[in-house]
Amino acid sequence: MDSAVNPRTFIEGILAAAASAALLYFGNGMQPVWPIMWFAFIPVLWFALRSPWWFAACASFTAFLLGNLNLYSYLTRTLGLPASTWMQLFA
Repeated sequence: MDSAVNPRTFIEGILAAAASAALLYFGNGMQPVWPIMWFAFIPVLWFALRSPWWFAACASFTAFLLGNLNLYSYLTRTLGLPASTWMQLFA
């Protein structure tokens, strides 16, 4: 595969990352709906089959980072940790 990403692949990557992030957001955290976690990374894995490895890795990292935003308010408001703690934990 070449290293260039066409616009269709770019849009598919964004949609796969958004779908995985939404599933992760509701599937984990303080009150998880755990059956959703079984399907959380399927969109990104499906996308990884037809895209360059570096773009699939970026989509997966973005999905994981956005999917764990549900813990941000817990870490900053409830525990009183600095905002950078969330980024250090999940990046």
